[in-house]
Amino acid sequence: MKARGVKTPAPSAPAYGRRLMRRQQRVVLENEEGVIRGEVEPLHDLRVATRRLRVLLATFGEAFRLNEALHLERRLNELQKKLGPARDADVLIRILTSPPFVGRLETQPNYVRVLTKLKVNRKRNRQKAVRILRSRSYHRLNTDLDAFIRNGLTPRRKPVPSVAKLGAGAIRNALTRVDKHARIPKTFPADKAHKLRIACRRTRYLAEFFNPVLGPEVGKLAKRLRGLQDVLGDIHDIDVLITAIRTEYSLPPVAVLSELREERKKLMGKYVKAWSRLSDFRKRAKVKKVLKR
Repeated sequence: MKARGVKTPAPSAPAYGRRLMRRQQRVVLENEEGVIRGEVEPLHDLRVATRRLRVLLATFGEAFRLNEALHLERRLNELQKKLGPARDADVLIRILTSPPFVGRLETQPNYVRVLTKLKVNRKRNRQKAVRILRSRSYHRLNTDLDAFIRNGLTPRRKPVPSVAKLGAGAIRNALTRVDKHARIPKTFPADKAHKLRIACRRTRYLAEFFNPVLGPEVGKLAKRLRGLQDVLGDIHDIDVLITAIRTEYSLPPVAVLSELREERKKLMGKYVKAWSRLSDFRKRAKVKKVLKR
């Protein structure tokens, strides 16, 4: 039993990094069978854990073994991209079969044609995902990742940064990238919106990882980043669907595209509000003080 008034020592940066990486690695392994069975959520959860691992490798690798960590990060990025089309197909079908779209488009002859083609593509991409998870390269990646988590976070330079200092610095740098990508023209082009979304997502992951060490203000920052990221994610899904439809058809269905563009306009209003909430929060003295460590 811990004595009252005795403060638990903060974990070392290597120990903290291993703990976080192990947690994400377990999520990947636990969802493999679900992906192979063709289930929707396991594929989503596996890809999210892969993204989180990439952020952890880049963050802790910089403090310890950068070259090894970045090599693994690049391999995880390739895996994530290969699994992307299967996940995209699930998302696009979910959008087009949601109540607002069904109600407005089910009488359009092209609606069924678009939906049918998306389902065919989803089946093909799911089969590819299964082959990837059964491949030698995928199992070799997991083996190498496991070895890095066990041995790769050995300090090669001193002094070793504290978890708080490492986390605060990583979040500050990530917020700088958010601000950079937030300078978007009023037309809000898809590629620039996507880069902002990625920057927000990375920053949110870092805030969630280091929240237990840096305190509740960083947890609140993560929530506001998530709100912004969710809206940007919905905009990205619409943009991907528009691109997919225009690519698949020499004469794209006008009614479907019109509805998607109208939905994007509504989401832009939500984006403005979410960005305002994040900006107002970042002006608070408490969160500024925490991130100055």
